[in-house]
Amino acid sequence: AHYKDFNVGLTQGKKYAIQLDSTAFDAFLKLYAPTGVQLFQDDNSGGGTNARITFIAPITGNYRISAIAHAGKVGAFHLTVTENP
Repeated sequence: AHYKDFNVGLTQGKKYAIQLDSTAFDAFLKLYAPTGVQLFQDDNSGGGTNARITFIAPITGNYRISAIAHAGKVGAFHLTVTENP
């Protein structure tokens, strides 16, 4: 799978939504805590082949988001992180 990592600062106790949309590939998301531990992953919760993770940040820090394209396909995508969705 092809992927691109993004780092984002999040605050403990706040609710966030991460959305990965693409018409070029089947989107897949992974979210890692500041400690490096994988917290969540999602394939199709964003509607169609888009991915979405909604969660409350367990600690304050820099989280890593992996935006992944299944089956080796690549193309344009849109990644958003929204607080208090």
